[in-house]
Amino acid sequence: MRSEDNYDDLFPTLDDDQRILLLLFATKDEIWSNKFIQAVCAEAKREIDSLIGYLKENKDRVDYKFYRKGGYPVGSGGIESSNKTICHVRLKRSGAWWYVEKANQMLALRCAKYNGTFQKLFLSIWTKFRHG
Repeated sequence: MRSEDNYDDLFPTLDDDQRILLLLFATKDEIWSNKFIQAVCAEAKREIDSLIGYLKENKDRVDYKFYRKGGYPVGSGGIESSNKTICHVRLKRSGAWWYVEKANQMLALRCAKYNGTFQKLFLSIWTKFRHG
């Protein structure tokens, strides 16, 4: 491997998280040909092979360049934040406990509130309640 192909040589100060981000932005050819990273031990080789296998199996879903051009978000921050706002704030209050069925119903209401369909959901439930 040439040194210009070895990102560890080019970016020796990067930590593991930064290298993972760099991997996400590597070209597909670099990933598919396994020219991007070299294993330092058998365990690392298994992990690299596993990652490459995952990326190959999901290459349509990890085409970040395509999604970025389309203006789609590619990070999980928005989902994680929504999960915290919708689920955790209501269901994980101090001293709170829930039956699964009731928790799912509460989550349906909270999701409807945040995605703009609460009025429609409320009318649907109200209609079923009134007409038995």
